Amino acid sequence: GITLPKVTLSAFTETGQAESSIEVPKQRSYTGRSPVISSSLADTPCATLGIEGVLDQLNATLGTSHTLDTPSLSSLLNDCIENNDDFGTAYACLRPVWNTHHNSNMQNELHRHEEKDKEQREKALVGNQIVDPYLPPRPELWPISHTWVDEKDRVDVWTPINRKEWPAPIPKGSSLEYIWIEMLNLGLEYTWLDVLCLRLKGGPQEDLCVEEMKLDVPTIGAVYNWATVVIYLSGLGQPLSLKDGDLDSDRCWF
Repeated sequence: GITLPKVTLSAFTETGQAESSIEVPKQRSYTGRSPVISSSLADTPCATLGIEGVLDQLNATLGTSHTLDTPSLSSLLNDCIENNDDFGTAYACLRPVWNTHHNSNMQNELHRHEEKDKEQREKALVGNQIVDPYLPPRPELWPISHTWVDEKDRVDVWTPINRKEWPAPIPKGSSLEYIWIEMLNLGLEYTWLDVLCLRLKGGPQEDLCVEEMKLDVPTIGAVYNWATVVIYLSGLGQPLSLKDGDLDSDRCWF
């Protein structure tokens, strides 16, 4: 089998915040052999790395030895550069098909996945009625459930994770990097987080929000069915706490 390289990530490297100042221990650092990349590498444009640089980083991360002679790979990597993708986007798109066997190729597999997703979305919604609320089988993921803190206690974060298509509301004092490191320490490979996976208001394509939510909001319950759920009772990424007035707040889960 493939032996993945050992990786260490720290909140200090990712955010500049001293680890000792972070209240949740599992948010401070991660060391393991999960196929993860640093935020700085994820944010690096593929054009900066070049085709061979992107290939080298993918091979190093996934413990493989693909070459530009691998069927369709050169074309796919060139598309990543032409589309102005950063490395994180290229990694997320190519990882599911990276070990495609010889009876197909990566490009064909990506096209098949895209067409299947489009078809399922079209069949799920007829007019304004959802006729198929069920999600197809997918890699095991742990959804994150959290209370939404008051607007004055959160900040809007523009992140390459969602291509900066809308701002993600994050509680003050928390960060997506802290949450990411904590999820890795919990053993997660895939997670689902509403502020990143559901288009929210405030982005350049806000007009798509209403249309997407017709299908996405009524069906998100299926994400949580039969899944292990990570729950933040005091706000996304926040340690459990109880302040004066919390029990009287409609945002409190207690």
